[in-house]
Amino acid sequence: MTYNPILCRGIYREEENEADMQGRKRKMRKNLIGCLALGALAAAALACALPGAQSPTEIPTPTEDAAEAGEPEAPPEEEATGEEAPAQDEQSGEQGGQAAQSQAQVPTVRATQNLAVRSGPSVWCPIIGNLDENEQTRVTGITANTNWWRIPYNAGEGWISTAFTAPVNDVSGVQTVSGLECAPPTATPLPPTNTPVPTNTPVPPTPTAAPTVTATQSGATPTSPGFAIPPSPTATIVP
Repeated sequence: MTYNPILCRGIYREEENEADMQGRKRKMRKNLIGCLALGALAAAALACALPGAQSPTEIPTPTEDAAEAGEPEAPPEEEATGEEAPAQDEQSGEQGGQAAQSQAQVPTVRATQNLAVRSGPSVWCPIIGNLDENEQTRVTGITANTNWWRIPYNAGEGWISTAFTAPVNDVSGVQTVSGLECAPPTATPLPPTNTPVPTNTPVPPTPTAAPTVTATQSGATPTSPGFAIPPSPTATIVP
C-alpha cells in the first residue's frame, strides 16, 4: 500500500474538525447549564421577594454527562447517611434502655407526707432537712430494727423514718447498716425555791374582870369582893 499524503492530510483535517465540533458542543452544554442555574436562582429570589409566597421547590441543576467528563458520579449523600441512621437509632435505644434499667435497679422510696431528715437514726437526733410529700429518694441502707432508712442528703447522708415512706421499686436488697444514735436530752434541775413558813404570832390573853358582889343588910352595906355574905340578901352581880 502506497502512502498518499493528500489523502492522509484530508483524514487528519476531518478528525481535527470533528474534535473541534465536540469541543464546541461541550462548551455550549456548559453555557446551557450555567444559564439554567442562573434562571433557577433568579426564580427562587423572585419567589422569596413576593409577599406570602411559599418557599420555592428546589430545582435540580443538570450535571455533565459522567461518561464525557471521565469522572464517576458520586452517590447521593442521602444514600450514604440513610444506612447509618438505623444504626444510630438502635444504639441510642440501647443506651436509653440500659439507663432505664440501671435506674430501676436503684432502691428508691417515696415520702407519704412531709418528712423530717435527721442526722442519725433516732428521734432525738437533730433535724437537718426535710422531704416533701411524694418526693422520691434512693436509699443506701436500713437499720436492723427496720425503723430508719439511710439516704444520701446534701453531699452527705441523712436518716428518715420507714413508717412514713412507701417503696417505689424493689428495696429488699438494701444492706443493714448502723448509725450513731443520739441520746435524749438531759433535764436540767431547777434550783429549789425557799418558801417562807408562816409563824404563829402569840395573842395576849384578854383580862377578865372579877365579878363584884354587893350585899345589902339592914342598917349596913358591907362590900366584900369575891364572896357572898349570908344571910342572902338581894345581890347584884356586876360583870
